[in-house]
Amino acid sequence: MLRVDEQQSPVTFTPELVKQFDDIVSRYPAGKQKSALLPILHLVQAEHGWLSSKAMDKVAEYLELQDIEVYEVATFYSMYFMRPQGKYVLEVCRTGPCGIVGAEKIMDHIEQKLGVKEGEVTADGLFSWRGVECLAACGYGPVLQIGPEYTFYAPNAFTPNGDGRNDLFMPVGTEIDEKTFHMMIFDRWGNLIFETTDFHKGWDGRANGGKDIAQIDTYVWKVSFNDLLHKRHKFEGKVSLIK
Repeated sequence: MLRVDEQQSPVTFTPELVKQFDDIVSRYPAGKQKSALLPILHLVQAEHGWLSSKAMDKVAEYLELQDIEVYEVATFYSMYFMRPQGKYVLEVCRTGPCGIVGAEKIMDHIEQKLGVKEGEVTADGLFSWRGVECLAACGYGPVLQIGPEYTFYAPNAFTPNGDGRNDLFMPVGTEIDEKTFHMMIFDRWGNLIFETTDFHKGWDGRANGGKDIAQIDTYVWKVSFNDLLHKRHKFEGKVSLIK
């Protein structure tokens, strides 16, 4: 197991990082800079790998907050790391739907394979693992993700026949900025037949604003979004409409 040096080094933020802070704070009204806390913590963690108390103190100083105001937020959300992690973090969903289909067996296997307990880091600094709450993929459990970046999944077929089962083509993911989501569906001739910026609105098989019902066929989808570190991602694939 990697030994953690509890003597934390002084933390400084680069001018480039502070410029990103300034940009985020500028999105909110004067005096409401605390609203920028979550994305700024993500940026700090991306830069330093975890959130040390000194890093959080520095964030509090920048946002003109009490230290405890940063601590209580950072310790509430599981996506923030309160101690150093491995280069690759294995996260296993441990909530009900995944728990009943083998999540604990996966965690036991990881512990035995890596030789470290939950929250510890392998001696080479490469791996750590932990159990986390719902990863928004209950229908595909058990779920393991390797972070700390976003996850994205799009099914390859759906059956919009109104029976309540697999009626929508709806990509899912975690660590996605939903406000930046954009999805387009094209037919085999390249015509745009469906478009949405609502992350929670899947395609129900209708085309041209709901006026027409798409035929049984294979369609091309294009999806783009920002992750929580403001990096843009673009994906393209095919989905079969089956009835």
